Formats: sequence, structure tokens, C-alpha cells
Amino acid sequence: MNRLLVAVLVIVAACLAACGGGDEATPTPTIPPGVNGSLPRHLTAVTPQQGSTVTNGDMHIGESPATGGVCASFDFTAGDGMGDDPTSRVTMTVNQEDVTASASWVITPSQPPTSGTMCYAAPQPFPEGTSIVTLLYSDSTDRQFFYSWDFTVAPAGGSPSATG
Repeated sequence: MNRLLVAVLVIVAACLAACGGGDEATPTPTIPPGVNGSLPRHLTAVTPQQGSTVTNGDMHIGESPATGGVCASFDFTAGDGMGDDPTSRVTMTVNQEDVTASASWVITPSQPPTSGTMCYAAPQPFPEGTSIVTLLYSDSTDRQFFYSWDFTVAPAGGSPSATG
């Protein structure tokens, strides 16, 4: 099954590259190396973890600025780096909704910043069942990276698990 998923991701990436219009170069999303939790360059951790089960009590619902919930941690210096304004290079969607503008960043106090964590706390409880998070970001050479993962929200009173 993992080989099938990798094949589908390769086909999608090839289609995205081939479907560019006109003279503009179309950036090709980078498929994460491996499918079993491997993270692409720059991305160092995500929460909730891939395949884990959480409750809405774990998700910092309504918290502003968000210090938890759906989070992605980055090493801005990996590879070609993410430049002087790395936070402007990241887009996050949760269940197909762009939540980038609602997310909060905690950045290392250096110039340029070397690492940071982006967190989104939903204003309302998540629906029970599977939620899908997608990140699209680029490095300083405008090479694009893509990563997506899912987690399950248990019913109220359900018990979260640390699997992932």
C-alpha cells in the first residue's frame, strides 16, 4: 500500500509540473521522502503526530495567540534556508481551509531567525473523526515543499492515544 501511495504522489507531482501555463515556471511540490512519517527538509516536527488520536481538550480551542493545537516546527537554516522572512513562505490548511492568517508563530530570537513553530488553535471544536493538515512552503531558491498528515479527534470523553 505504501508503494501505491508513493506512486500516486509522484503522478500528482508530475501533473502539477506539466500543467503549468504560458511562459511562467510552475514550482513543483517536493514529495516528502518516504511515507512513513518522514518529514521534508526544514520541517522538524508536527503536532498532533501523524495518525494520533486527540480530544478537543488537547487542541487549545479558541486560544489566541495559539501556543498549541495544530503545530509545525521548522529549521529555517536547512539546505538553502528559508531567507530573512521565513514565516511569509509557509501556508497551512486544516481540513481544506487556509488557516495561515489565524496561526501564531514562536520564533528563535536571532537575525535572521534560525527556527520557529507555527500553531493554529481552531476557534470552534474540531468535528469528531479524521482531520487533515497540509503545509506548503518554499526555501530561499523558491523550491516548494509539501507535507500533509492526519489525526483523529475522539468524541468528548474519549481517550487520546500517543500513537503516531
